[in-house]
Amino acid sequence: MLKKYLPEPSIRLFLFSGVLGLVLFSTLISLVISYRNSHHEIEELFDAQLAEQARVLLPIVEYYYTQKNALTDTDDIKSNKSYPTNENLPFNEETGHRYEKKIAFQFLNPRGDLLVHSASAPSEPLFKLQQGYVNIRYQQHNWRCFLLQNPKTQRWLLVAERDDVRGELIEEIVEQGIKPMVLLIPLLCFLLWQVLHYGLHPLQQLAKDIASRNPNNLEPVTSAPYRREIQPIITALNQLFKRLQQTILREKQFTSEAAHELRTPLAVLGLYAQNALQATETKSRNNALNKLILGIERCSRLVKQLLTQARVDNVQQLDFESISLNDLVRETIAERMPLALHKQQQVTFNTDEKTILFKGQPTWLEILTSNLLDNAIHYSPVKGKININLKKQENQIELQIQDSGPGVPDQDIPRLTTRFYRGNSSSSSGVGLGLAIVEKIVALHHGNIQFTNRSDDHSGLIVTVQLPLELSDYHQ
Repeated sequence: MLKKYLPEPSIRLFLFSGVLGLVLFSTLISLVISYRNSHHEIEELFDAQLAEQARVLLPIVEYYYTQKNALTDTDDIKSNKSYPTNENLPFNEETGHRYEKKIAFQFLNPRGDLLVHSASAPSEPLFKLQQGYVNIRYQQHNWRCFLLQNPKTQRWLLVAERDDVRGELIEEIVEQGIKPMVLLIPLLCFLLWQVLHYGLHPLQQLAKDIASRNPNNLEPVTSAPYRREIQPIITALNQLFKRLQQTILREKQFTSEAAHELRTPLAVLGLYAQNALQATETKSRNNALNKLILGIERCSRLVKQLLTQARVDNVQQLDFESISLNDLVRETIAERMPLALHKQQQVTFNTDEKTILFKGQPTWLEILTSNLLDNAIHYSPVKGKININLKKQENQIELQIQDSGPGVPDQDIPRLTTRFYRGNSSSSSGVGLGLAIVEKIVALHHGNIQFTNRSDDHSGLIVTVQLPLELSDYHQ
């Protein structure tokens, strides 16, 4: 129920949202990677700067301290004389920089006592003496520190930097990277929509061209104005148009042939009916009625064959299933035996195996066998013989039906599967569609059919149908 309230799926909207989503996702991943790389590189840069500051600042502070204090560290301790620990100017926001409070240094004696420190540094040592980099926590902030010792005086210099100095720089870099992308998203959406509109325009043009066609125009669609990606659609359309042309042509041909074939029998039926009405004698009336019944039976067979021909003409592919050909042929023979017995004919069925399994369409195979057997019964004389052979070969199944009729002139054999062709028996009750139907059914099963006259002492026609055993390669 929910589906009917949802909008129809749109290729343009799908491509738009998909491409835009991929672009935004890729940008997000790129920003994350850029942030991590920037963070790492900035950490490396600031760490190097800390070390460089310590190496530059240490001799300056040493000189300052030496000039300011004439006593050595030992004298300081002995005299218990203390010296001012901070003589730097206080921080001034007008003349200084906002980062000054976030950068500090401490100068310590070999024992770790604080001698000199910057205005932003605490008045007590931040940590134990350990040369190199270290992270500490002070006054709710994390500090990155570098400690350097003078090998001559054994004094220590600590240079520290608050983590938000680095964080602000990283945030600034990321913000500068995100801002252009955010500002460009509307422009990107507009350009992407225009590109999709332009890219899908050939499909709209193709739909417009097909919609404007006359229903009778089944000519192939020219592919020159369209892009390469639309060629499969155009090819499929042209194949469909071709099949439609063939179907319409077959229907026209069928209608014409059916009208032609039915015209004469119906006229004859009318003549028989008039003769029966005008007959004054019982014998003449019965004779006319018998001919009328025979004519009706022939018309019935003609209509049945015409309908079967129309059905088989419109079949493009069959749904195959596994069947036993032995049982199918036996059942068809049993159904046709009353016709053979009526003419006192002998029907023999020979097969090499009890069961021959075959993948095919049972209904059409039954029609194939019935038509071939009907032809054999029809053209074989009274007390004639009909031999049916079914055998399994290496990669195919062969069904062969031999009758004892008059045979077919060699020059007429290629015309046996032509519709409404009845050869020398055009005056018989046959309608000339049976073998045409058989040929179509054989083709649908990807087999072949052959007609030959018997070469032994007996006359008659041999019909051989060969069907491939493995039809799975043909069945899609």
